[in-house]
Amino acid sequence: MNHLKHKEKVERQIENWVIITILIIFVFFIIVTTFKVPKKFITKYEFSESNDFIAANDSLENPYLNGEIEKSGLININVATTETLKKLKGIGDVKALAIVDYRNKNGRFKNINEILNVKGIGEKTFDKIKDYITV
Repeated sequence: MNHLKHKEKVERQIENWVIITILIIFVFFIIVTTFKVPKKFITKYEFSESNDFIAANDSLENPYLNGEIEKSGLININVATTETLKKLKGIGDVKALAIVDYRNKNGRFKNINEILNVKGIGEKTFDKIKDYITV
């Protein structure tokens, strides 16, 4: 008889532990899903119509943290997005997109002079931006 009481007691303890474990997991799930993740930890990706490369959306990223703008204050044309490139004098939507498209098709710029190969970037534009860009 004692053996049966002991067995029932052990079974109740196991049931209690299972219930407690499920409740802990449930509470943890509620806590994790309730709190929002700060935007600086989220990267939104979108496809460009002109190519199959994925480009990060600037509105959610800090260009200083992801290497677009270096400590020296220069814009790295090998990683800068169109929004960052548009901060350069003489670079608007069309030229910024042309720079990114050129980079996606031809790979990283080896030096800043190579930006002259981008359609729409001539000597005058290059003279305006050469002191503000790097590779």
